[in-house]
Amino acid sequence: MTRSLAPVLVALALIGFAIAAYLTAYQLGIVASVWDPLFGRGSEEVLTSPIARLLPIPDASLGAVVYAVDAVLAIAIGLRFGPRRGLRLALAVLAIAGALAGLGLVALQALVVGAWCSLCLASAAISILLAAGAVAEARHAGEEARGTVAEAARAADARGSDHSPSNRYQEAHR
Repeated sequence: MTRSLAPVLVALALIGFAIAAYLTAYQLGIVASVWDPLFGRGSEEVLTSPIARLLPIPDASLGAVVYAVDAVLAIAIGLRFGPRRGLRLALAVLAIAGALAGLGLVALQALVVGAWCSLCLASAAISILLAAGAVAEARHAGEEARGTVAEAARAADARGSDHSPSNRYQEAHR
């Protein structure tokens, strides 16, 4: 049996949430400046650009919400709460959507804003890793389901003629 990636996915989602929450705090004016070890004021340019202000709420807050839901789903998978196959599929779909959004925002940094944001790039990388892990986890669910069906079929074959209702009837009436 393959080990679940749920603990790793929880960690990635929580790190992504922390980054997105910090960027949201900057966009809301709660934090006066944003830390960027690579691009200086690039993060400020990106986070205050017209692209970042297209929505009525800070765009980073959407990332925080998605990461929070990712974390909840991964925790539920790890704790075996609810229909794991459905949870794994939901996590994979949400994480893929987050990764695609992250890649789109990275492209906008380069093509429209003309500046780079270190934490935004880190968030996009986390989204991609989270999506890859969530897809692997969803594939694991499919393998488990196939394994369970195969095990049930083998168990039925092993019981075979000795325990089937028709054979019990025949043996009882010999």
